[in-house]
Amino acid sequence: MALTEAAEKLLKTDYSPWERTKGSESKTLRRTSLLPPIAKSLVRDNTLDNSGKRGAYHTSAAFTVGTQSSPWHKKGKRKSSKKSKAALQPKEDRILQNMLTKSRKLAVADSERRRKGLEEANMGLVETIKAQDASAAAEASSLLQQYDRFGGTIASVQAWSARQVSEAKQKLQEAKEITAQRLMELEQQLHALNARLQASQEELHTLRTYRDKEYPVQVLRIAELQREIRKLQEAHQDERVDVDALVDTEMEKLSLMVQSRKLEKLDKIAESATCCYPTYLRQMSLHNKVMTKEVLEHKQAIKDLEMDIADLKEKHAELLDSCRDRRLLIFPDVLLQRPKCLPDMDIILDIPLANSLPI
Repeated sequence: MALTEAAEKLLKTDYSPWERTKGSESKTLRRTSLLPPIAKSLVRDNTLDNSGKRGAYHTSAAFTVGTQSSPWHKKGKRKSSKKSKAALQPKEDRILQNMLTKSRKLAVADSERRRKGLEEANMGLVETIKAQDASAAAEASSLLQQYDRFGGTIASVQAWSARQVSEAKQKLQEAKEITAQRLMELEQQLHALNARLQASQEELHTLRTYRDKEYPVQVLRIAELQREIRKLQEAHQDERVDVDALVDTEMEKLSLMVQSRKLEKLDKIAESATCCYPTYLRQMSLHNKVMTKEVLEHKQAIKDLEMDIADLKEKHAELLDSCRDRRLLIFPDVLLQRPKCLPDMDIILDIPLANSLPI
């Protein structure tokens, strides 16, 4: 509505103050009659130029002004001015009318364009205002719903918070009691540890006094005793060897004696046990003893043979390893294959020495 009113006001503008009257036209003719003839007319452009100003004049060509000051030129000017007065008046009127109509058309077109732009802007503002109103209404309704929904839970939240506070106070009281009891226990432990520390400090004091006074004497005594022990060991080393050999021989004799007595007793026990048996059982027992002895002898012989076989296999492997190539044996100076000298091998230089002749 505001755009339409502005357009109507622009259309109803009165251009009469700017219109030319006959008196003004005659004045302009009088003024312009003294001027030289117009080579190219001035054109008023009502459109917006680059600077944004309306109604700026621009000339397509400059006025042609005579610069001669001779009397012949002055006479020519007077004659030409008198002749051009009648011819220029209707042309100027037409030019002015055309310019006025063009300016009015341009103003109307500009106002129409502005009206359309303002209408579009107003419509956009209306849409944005409507959208904002709708969003504000929706937000207000949601807030009201939330308030209604949360209003009922305030009492329950307060009761829950009061219950939590009471539980927290009860827990705090219990924690205080537990900490007090624990503090008493820790104080008792501290007293016990202080007593132990005092005792250990006293013991440390005694040990330091022992280390500073008695320990060096004891160390010297221990060193002297160790030297004496070493001397006695060196002195009685030979005797100890002889005693050890004697002990070993006597132990062997005793073991043999014990073994022989054990066998004799076993034989007596076996004879006393088998005397009441019939003769064929005793013969069978004798044959069994003989067979067990023979089995043991054969097992021992098998073990000896296995050991001999293992020795023979080792010797055979050594012989196979020691067997060299026949070509090396036949042509040792041609092939020149010698064993490699590894880094961990010992080198023995066999250099013949010069024997001095007995002169």
